[in-house]
Amino acid sequence: DTIQVINYEDSVVETILPERHIFMGNAYFYGKIVSMFGDDIVGNGKKGMNKLVGYMMMSEMMMHPGIILVLVGLLAMIAPKCVRKVLLAVGPLAALYVAYNLQLGTDVTIDFVRGYKLGILHVDKLSWIFTFIFSVLALISGIYACHNENRMEALCAMAYAGCAIGVTLAKDWLTLIFFWEAMAVTSVFLVWCKDSKISRRAGFRYLLVHMFGGNLLLAGIFLHLG
Repeated sequence: DTIQVINYEDSVVETILPERHIFMGNAYFYGKIVSMFGDDIVGNGKKGMNKLVGYMMMSEMMMHPGIILVLVGLLAMIAPKCVRKVLLAVGPLAALYVAYNLQLGTDVTIDFVRGYKLGILHVDKLSWIFTFIFSVLALISGIYACHNENRMEALCAMAYAGCAIGVTLAKDWLTLIFFWEAMAVTSVFLVWCKDSKISRRAGFRYLLVHMFGGNLLLAGIFLHLG
């Protein structure tokens, strides 16, 4: 099977194979990016190439439903109330759509330090199932919390759901630990959003338990690597 797309540069209809959606970064999409930034690459050399690589990396980062939810939380925190309601409903819906369309075997890595690459997104059958479930729960909670006026709570709730998906899709231990600890931070502040003596005590207890669990996880990783 093939699908037809419009090439807006030449105003013609082209036929391509539908292995992956265009917005997910297939070869066709990258070819269009190169044509868009070709003058920058030729004229600006390394600077233009860095611009191209950054654009391509952003397109791959937006394949990650967890990152989408974190961005939704950041936007919801600074947006007016009327816009925040829409963001908390539509944003998780977009993450759910991306999660549903993740292809098995998708593997996205980003450069870190000293040649080490972080596997921020790796899709297999099990991770796809849990990613889809977490995305559905994020959508339900986002719709339920539309009436909430607490900006920080909106940020923490969406970021927590995004970090949970980040843990699910992590390929390497460093990415796993990062999202795991980010879950602890966002969930603690979510509890503290109540701003009461009881919530502060509950938050500290939760933080201690989560840190203990995180240290056990890290110890298990080191034992496995060793």
